[in-house]
Amino acid sequence: MIGLHIRSWYCDRHKYHSDELFENVIDSLDKDKKIFLCGDNDDVLKHFENKYGDRIITHSQDRYNHPHKAESGHNTSTQASVDAFIDLMLLSRCDTIVGTYASTFAEVAWWLGDCKPKVIIPEPPNVEESFKNRIFEKL
Repeated sequence: MIGLHIRSWYCDRHKYHSDELFENVIDSLDKDKKIFLCGDNDDVLKHFENKYGDRIITHSQDRYNHPHKAESGHNTSTQASVDAFIDLMLLSRCDTIVGTYASTFAEVAWWLGDCKPKVIIPEPPNVEESFKNRIFEKL
């Protein structure tokens, strides 16, 4: 199974989001594999559900298109937190995880999966060098 985590961001990182980045990766992988899909934007998730049809599997939950409901740290619903943990656990059981650039969600799922899943993080072409330097500073 392929795990696909798409964070479209509700902050200045939204400029890095592109459905096409994820489509290119998915289209390069085994077309017979199911795709577990999770993310922060109902419209984006619906796009992938429509494009990939019955290959898509999701965990049933409330999904939003509003930063105060979808963005972590803003939604104070206990159920939203439980749903996020369920998504993490399901993602961690996938053979391959396709994650969002500059998001730690896929990394946490990888750790929960005993560091076994292959992880693919497509890099957006418009990431500024200054952002990379801030995010990936040498220790």
